[in-house]
Amino acid sequence: MLRTVFVVLIMLPGTITVIGLETVVVLLLLPFRRFRNDVLHRINCTWGKLFFLISGSSITVDGLENFDRKKAHIIMMNHQGAFDIFLLFAVLPGQFRWLSKDTYFKIPVLGWFMTLSGYVSIVREKKKSAYESMLAAGVRLKENRSIAIFPEGTRSHDGEVQRFKPGILILTENYPAVPILPVVIHGTTHIMKKGSFAIKPSHVHVEILPPFDINAVHGDRNAKISALERLMRDKHVHVKSKAHARSKHR
Repeated sequence: MLRTVFVVLIMLPGTITVIGLETVVVLLLLPFRRFRNDVLHRINCTWGKLFFLISGSSITVDGLENFDRKKAHIIMMNHQGAFDIFLLFAVLPGQFRWLSKDTYFKIPVLGWFMTLSGYVSIVREKKKSAYESMLAAGVRLKENRSIAIFPEGTRSHDGEVQRFKPGILILTENYPAVPILPVVIHGTTHIMKKGSFAIKPSHVHVEILPPFDINAVHGDRNAKISALERLMRDKHVHVKSKAHARSKHR
């Protein structure tokens, strides 16, 4: 409880300051969309990293050399908890844009700045809207900006990797030259459990895998998505095992 109060007391004025700074950036750079998106994203990354660290949590990252910040990737990350977004802000350098559910974009102030940062809203329940969102995400890829997606669509209820949504293949099929960058995480589910606002420090493990060529997988769409899902599920088991081994040596 004390940790939660501490985070709120620190981050509330910090968030207000960030909103003020981003408002100035928007006013100054309104006609320059791409440059404005880049600047706002960098501010978001700094804010997210501070939020993550103030929670008292720490991070171990393996495989950062697999991410080429000069190239666009379709980043696919398993979804464990509310702090996953802050985690990716803290871990990945360079420019990327979130593909996120529309409910976040409807939140006053937060949603406005998500839109102004170039992040893409998706309504998963409506196939036409989801398809249009994927096409909008494709525009970011054309601008050499990576797109970050949670292929499970929602947070895992038990921390394990869940089934992937088939809609993610729209991007890979329309942009076959853009590599998939699988990112596997373990530990964020303990920071803020679903349905609770209590914050508990955790040590989070991240492994960035080598780019995955889904076009090299033989078979239909189900075979392709199953291969990616299996890769990330198996790697999550490995990451979880390494996390337990490291914790024993502390």
